[in-house]
Amino acid sequence: MPSTTDCPPAADPLMERDFFKQAMEACGDAVLITAPALDPPGPVILFANSAMASLTGYSVNELVGATPRLLQGPATDRAILEELKIALREKGSFAAQTVNYRKDGSSYIVEWVINPLLDDAGTVKAWVSVQRDVTIRLEEQKARERPQQRPIADA
Repeated sequence: MPSTTDCPPAADPLMERDFFKQAMEACGDAVLITAPALDPPGPVILFANSAMASLTGYSVNELVGATPRLLQGPATDRAILEELKIALREKGSFAAQTVNYRKDGSSYIVEWVINPLLDDAGTVKAWVSVQRDVTIRLEEQKARERPQQRPIADA
């Protein structure tokens, strides 16, 4: 049975920070943590893991301090963004899919879940967003759903 000395001490901020960073990198999905402010220019990115950098083409340094709105573009579904805004104003969780854009301008379909981090008083301290590129999965699904094309026999 592991002893309590095998776990990082909860009171050691350096250990907590290292543990947090390792956990965010190990999860495999793209993760953003943003400040709680929702009004323009939008929430500021406080943390992005390397999977988020790989997904978007922006470096972690380029993402931190920016707003997630830099990933939006012409095909981003504005109705979904309005639903997101309503859910966040109500301190709720939100899950959806829409089109996002990489640094190079290429698009991808993102599936994401956003949850609030609340303090003891119920005030939003930050938002945690876990994201995944589902473009290939959706394209494969559409291909399977298409009616099979059959060659027309010569008469």
